[in-house]
Amino acid sequence: MSESGNAPLALTIVVFGASRSGKTTLLRGIHDRLGAGKDDADSPREQHAMPLDWVSLDLGTIGGRAASVLLYAVPGVVAFDATRRVLVHGADGVIFVADSQATRLDDNVAARNALGDHLAARGDDPADPLPVAFFYSKRDLPAELLVAPAVLDQALGVGAAPRMTGDAVRGEGVREVLQAVLTLLLRRASGRGAGDA
Repeated sequence: MSESGNAPLALTIVVFGASRSGKTTLLRGIHDRLGAGKDDADSPREQHAMPLDWVSLDLGTIGGRAASVLLYAVPGVVAFDATRRVLVHGADGVIFVADSQATRLDDNVAARNALGDHLAARGDDPADPLPVAFFYSKRDLPAELLVAPAVLDQALGVGAAPRMTGDAVRGEGVREVLQAVLTLLLRRASGRGAGDA
């Protein structure tokens, strides 16, 4: 997050989750519904220097400062753990995407544990944790294939963090989860002193 004063407010949000959980689809949904500046979410992955999808959004003016947000998503595979660690270390907030299918529960838990390790490595004050919001994707699939949101809440240790369910392909819930994490991180920033942001 950029320093306070009249300088632009530049925010970074990492979209984290297991492979094929819907991270890139969530970015595309945000891009389609909110409009973006420069983005790479629709480019073939083969063109990336890194296996990284991203979207840039202009948020207008917040507290008299021009504000923008960069959202990054990396593959959930272990081979890219170093990339995920670097991105989480520099993040202002996280959206954790969980695949709602029952067959993916273990993958979701493994990804959540990896995120927990990366968050712990940041060394944040436990009283001032990095904002995290959860998005349960693929809720459009037949109910018999899905895990109930309450089961995911418990398995992922959501606690009091905001949690949205939806279908990123149709854009259901994508605006809401972005708004939830932005609200948390702006609230966190406003509670800091001028030199702490």
